[in-house]
Amino acid sequence: MKLFSLFVITLFAFSKVYASPPPDFTMTDIEGVTYNLYDELDKGKPVVIAFFNVSCGTCQAGVPTLEQIWLNNAMQG
Repeated sequence: MKLFSLFVITLFAFSKVYASPPPDFTMTDIEGVTYNLYDELDKGKPVVIAFFNVSCGTCQAGVPTLEQIWLNNAMQG
């Protein structure tokens, strides 16, 4: 789990330096609310997008780490 956390933090740290901007896309959540990536980025808040399959054990193992990141940053928006 710590290795996964380190990977996520490292990926996040280097993504600001080396990555090109992500492609814009729009998605709708299970409650019918539509989100546009660039609109969310324009709000100046961090955006974390995690794609995984619920039947993937490795993916499920990373969920507590993502939840902890969310809990640690929820007060910041």
